[in-house]
Amino acid sequence: MKAKKARKRLRRVEDLLATVIKKYSPKKRDVHELLDTAKTAVAGVLTSLPRSANGKKPPVRAAKARQESKRPAVKAAAAGQPLSKAG
Repeated sequence: MKAKKARKRLRRVEDLLATVIKKYSPKKRDVHELLDTAKTAVAGVLTSLPRSANGKKPPVRAAKARQESKRPAVKAAAAGQPLSKAG
């Protein structure tokens, strides 16, 4: 999963936990503490995720691999050689 998407989901989880903590009965301290611990853990993970400093996308390797696999066939066709089909 991309870091940006993970950050977005974790922020959403953190907001949900905060909402549940606010609405939960304060008489149940043990459950309240557990939810607060979970919220703290999510916040810790959020801070440890890397932030993408540049807005550039990483190079697409699958498209590059497909282009490289087509090149021998194009060279063979240009040379007048019959194409061999593996299968």
